[in-house]
Amino acid sequence: MTPTLLTIPEVAGALRMGRSTAFGYISRGEIQSVMIGGKRLIPAEEVARVAREGLSRRDATTRARVAEAGGNAPAMGRGRPRKLAGAR
Repeated sequence: MTPTLLTIPEVAGALRMGRSTAFGYISRGEIQSVMIGGKRLIPAEEVARVAREGLSRRDATTRARVAEAGGNAPAMGRGRPRKLAGAR
């Protein structure tokens, strides 16, 4: 019998990705999850959907967020922001 809700390590194993990668997809909302008793769980149907449809690449997600924000989405990278050309 397959469990209805899976832990993040179980999801990572099922989708052949690392835990950190799974956390990233969850934090960006590309994999839906629920919190129950302080534990983050993912419905088995969501894992099946991802296995069927796949996940978008990070650059596609960034472009969508920029479009939604009217072109002014916050930077998603690490480190200090780059200076714009002509900015002082």
